[in-house]
Amino acid sequence: MISKTGKQNNQNILVQFQILALLSFLKNCNPFCEKKCKANRYWLRQSLPEVIEDADELFSNEKYMEVYELLNRLKFREDAEVHWRLCRALFKMSSNNSLSKVVRNEMISEGYELIRRALELCPNNANIHKWAAIIIDAKSGAEGTVSRIHSYGMVKIHLLKAAELNPNDVTVYYMLGHWCFALSNMTWFQRKICSLLFAACPTSTYDEAHAYFVKAETTKPRFYIPNLYLLGCTSFYLNDFCRARYYLSVASNCTPRTRFETECVVAARRLNKPLLEQNSPSD
Repeated sequence: MISKTGKQNNQNILVQFQILALLSFLKNCNPFCEKKCKANRYWLRQSLPEVIEDADELFSNEKYMEVYELLNRLKFREDAEVHWRLCRALFKMSSNNSLSKVVRNEMISEGYELIRRALELCPNNANIHKWAAIIIDAKSGAEGTVSRIHSYGMVKIHLLKAAELNPNDVTVYYMLGHWCFALSNMTWFQRKICSLLFAACPTSTYDEAHAYFVKAETTKPRFYIPNLYLLGCTSFYLNDFCRARYYLSVASNCTPRTRFETECVVAARRLNKPLLEQNSPSD
C-alpha cells in the first residue's frame, strides 16, 4: 500500500511536470520567443564591432536580407564599415532575378549612395574602393551601353586603389583582369560609340588582362574557376595555345561551386576541345 505521504509526493511531481509542460507549450506558441535570437542580434549587443561580426557571419551564410536589416538601423552613425557592408548586401540581393528590374535597380542605386558616402568618410579603405568599382559598374550597366563605357575609367581607378591598399586580395586582380579583357573584347559598335562620345576612351590589351589573371592565380592558386577560364581565353587570343590548353584543362577538371562556375567549366571544355584535338597525334 502507498502511504498518504507517497501519494502526495507523486501528485506534487505530476503537478510540477504539468506546469513545466505548459510553460514549454506557451514558450513554443509565443510569437515573441520565435524571434528571440533575431531580437538578441538587434538589441542585446551594443558594440559596433560585434554587430559587424554578426553581419559578416550572416553574409558568409548568404543571408543578405538579414545583413541589410541588421546594419540598416546603424547607417545613420555615419560609419564607413557599415556603409560598404550595406552596399555589398544590396548588390548581392540585386542579383536575385526573381525580383523585379525596378526593385533591383533601386537596390543598386541605394548601394551607390552608400558607397559614395563611405568613400567620403574613409578614402583609404581597400574594401570600399573594391565595392565602389563593383557598384559603379552595376549601376552604369543598368543605365545602358553609353553609361557603362563612360564608367570604365572610374571603375579601373577604384580597382587599382583597392589593389594598392590590399595587395593580397585576389578578387581585385581578377576584376582588373576582367576589366582589361572586357575592353580588349569590345565590339566594333562599342568602340565606335566610345570614339564618338569620349575624347579619351580607356583602352587595354589581352596582355594586360593576362598579367592580372596570372597575378591572381599565383597569389591564390585555383581560387576561382572563372579566373582559370579567362587565363585560358587570354592565352588563346595571344596565340599561346600550349598555355591555353593547360589553363582550360585545369578549369575543366575543377569542381564548380556555383552556377557561374559551372558555366565556366562548360565553356572551358568547349574551347579546349579543338585545341586538344589539334594537339593529339594523327593516325
